[in-house]
Amino acid sequence: MSTGAELTKLPVADKLALIDALWASIPEAEITASDAQWQEAQSRLRELMANPSLGLTYEQLKARLG
Repeated sequence: MSTGAELTKLPVADKLALIDALWASIPEAEITASDAQWQEAQSRLRELMANPSLGLTYEQLKARLG
């Protein structure tokens, strides 16, 4: 298994791939949020639904992240 120091030396693309793999490995039922986090998420969703131009396409997000 890699150490934290080794992981920090990976290229960004590899780090993001690891993050994605780790996130995908977490069962949805185990992802929790506080009431305040849930309310914030709902607020942001309502704002996005009211003004879809606030959102980014996948391609735009990738471009921003590099």
